[in-house]
Amino acid sequence: MQNAPASDFGWDLWSGCQALTLRHEASDSTARRAVEALGLPWPKSPGQFVGLGPWLARLHPQEVLAVIPQSGEPALAQTLLSSLAPGHFDAAVCVDLSEALALIELHGPGLDGWLARLVDASAIPWQVGCFSRCRLADVAVMLLRLAPHRVLLAVDRPLAPYIEDWLAYTLDAMRPASPP
Repeated sequence: MQNAPASDFGWDLWSGCQALTLRHEASDSTARRAVEALGLPWPKSPGQFVGLGPWLARLHPQEVLAVIPQSGEPALAQTLLSSLAPGHFDAAVCVDLSEALALIELHGPGLDGWLARLVDASAIPWQVGCFSRCRLADVAVMLLRLAPHRVLLAVDRPLAPYIEDWLAYTLDAMRPASPP
């Protein structure tokens, strides 16, 4: 575990982002075709995500999570939601999770040491383009490695304040003690 000063890393709660789930039958390519028609790549295997913002994460063979940052095109989410609206297709649907999901960016050169204090070290996505599902303070979260020193944490929105309290608690615990 790295022993970096707590000032080497931090977090930001993202606002204004859109999060969509695209669900489809394993044998159906409707969702993939809708995403590719917008010029976005489709993640090939579970545990992988693609893109530079928006990001698409393959949660399992029949579900992809799309995260569209505030700076992204708002029309992109609306196009996916309308083209894959419930009832349009028997085997594919897109649902807006934006109000249900909180996105917290963890960042800094000491990030991996901090993550090892927060989650099981075997659950940390070490490579850019990978993600994992794990537990932080006994809460289910998802970690997406955006860059070597950036991880996006996704959690159910009502639990975000609790997770932020844990983030602050661990940062305080990592700060060197002040001399008396």
